[in-house]
Amino acid sequence: MKSACPNQKATLKKVKHLKIRKSLIKYGFEQSKADPCLFKFANNGNSMYIIVYVDDLLIAGKEEDIRKIIKELEEEYELKNLGEVNYYLRINIKRTKEGNFALNQKNKIEEIVEKFNLKEAKPTNIPMDPNYLKQEGEDYLLPNNTQYRKAVGALLYIATVSRPNIAVAVNILNRRNEKPRERDWKAVKRIIRYLKTTAELKLIINMDKEPILTAFCDADWANDKSDRKSTSGSVFKLGNCTIQWMSKRQNCVALSSTEAEYVSAANTAQVVVWLINLTKDLDLPQSLPVTIYEDNQSCIKLSQSDKHHSRTKHIDVKFHKIRHLRETVTDHHSLCWLANVKDPSGRLARWALRLQEYDITIVYKSGRKHSDADSLSRNPLVSTSVETCDEIPTLASVTEYIKEQLKDPKLKSIIKVLKRGDEYQNYLLKDGVLYKKTVDPMGQQWLLVVPKQLRGDILRSLHDAPTAGHLGFAKTYDRIRRKYYWPGLYGSTRRYISHCKECQRRKTPPQLPPGRLQPIEPPDIQFAKVGIDLLGRFPVTRSGNRWIIVCTDYLTRFTVT
Repeated sequence: MKSACPNQKATLKKVKHLKIRKSLIKYGFEQSKADPCLFKFANNGNSMYIIVYVDDLLIAGKEEDIRKIIKELEEEYELKNLGEVNYYLRINIKRTKEGNFALNQKNKIEEIVEKFNLKEAKPTNIPMDPNYLKQEGEDYLLPNNTQYRKAVGALLYIATVSRPNIAVAVNILNRRNEKPRERDWKAVKRIIRYLKTTAELKLIINMDKEPILTAFCDADWANDKSDRKSTSGSVFKLGNCTIQWMSKRQNCVALSSTEAEYVSAANTAQVVVWLINLTKDLDLPQSLPVTIYEDNQSCIKLSQSDKHHSRTKHIDVKFHKIRHLRETVTDHHSLCWLANVKDPSGRLARWALRLQEYDITIVYKSGRKHSDADSLSRNPLVSTSVETCDEIPTLASVTEYIKEQLKDPKLKSIIKVLKRGDEYQNYLLKDGVLYKKTVDPMGQQWLLVVPKQLRGDILRSLHDAPTAGHLGFAKTYDRIRRKYYWPGLYGSTRRYISHCKECQRRKTPPQLPPGRLQPIEPPDIQFAKVGIDLLGRFPVTRSGNRWIIVCTDYLTRFTVT
């Protein structure tokens, strides 16, 4: 509704919707085709709208028009005028100084908190553990899932009406309604604790820009280990105002991220078609095509293709307007490819044709700028247990480093030679610190010589630290040799990395596994097949030999050296 129009609420007692519909049509109202609960009355360019919910009427329009229709309804029904709306369907509605509407469900939240005895529960700043879907192991089933279902149902209403920030968490827990476990019940109570902590948050409805309808969609591919079905997230805006959002599990298992993004785009397109009709009834007609922002280029390319092959033939083939989707916005390059590919196949083709029914434009949008729908397709919160760099070892000051070099007997002897003014194998003493000259053009000309007791700190800081990233031998060795030197640097670096517990536990060897041995068939006659082995190199004998050749017959095992 336009903010310039006052909104009022009225209540009818014991009146069925069908009877109200006949009365409103009699008074000149037209029922919306997009929403049967919305009625519109147009008079000399001025529009009035009535939303009917059971026996409640929400009326928007000019004051004189509102008074007139209320007077007419009072003649036919027992009606109670509640004045300007400030509380509707358990939603607190407040008009701000800027003329916007602020929606809040504090009363509903307090009711839920009290119902589930969480008044004294500890507050929390995040609705769900970021690692909830990654946690393995099964907990005990709840003996009775009635309370769980009641709680999830109440949370679904709040997530749908005014709190998109819990939509993903509630959607995930809603999938466990049939067989909830103890950990699921704890997760539900955590969402309630989060709502209790943030009960004062408000959703602002404004209209500062031109009311152009846009949509944002994204998908989290195979995020749920329980069934491997992806999660779709969509946000719909009118100008800069978010008017609807959606987070739901896809009804099929996507075989790739492109396919998951395409299913999400198709679901979003269906809602866009409904919103186009709804905005038309609200005197906000949209110029077609409507833009859907996505983040998958392959999906966009597939939606622009009119040819299909076996890889995408499993995607529904009953829609044929894919060319209208040629400019859809996405942050997924694969989705853009899917829209333009010449021969999509399998399930991708079915979803490609599913999108062809709608007059919609799909446009690529980078993932970093595509946070609207991304937060509704996955749990966007990162783990709070972030590894810091506080424990990265650092080298001591120059004075302390001179003392550390003198503690190493080998370095101490070199320093004594250089202090006498003699030269020593490309070593240099500068300000009391020992350096070694290098011939590497990519590194420093003089490398700091590291004493034996500090070499472990250097290896830990350039391999184990969070900023080092547990790189492999070649990269770690290259980083060290450009700044530091000590005798046997190559071997000590290789030994250290080969014994790193984190690398052994998390990394796989870069080499291919050795091939399997092939059995050798025994020969039929002697000396038909002979094996030869070369052993060495050995110290030179008196006769000048250093190698041993061993010849073995495969049948008799006769051996000659």
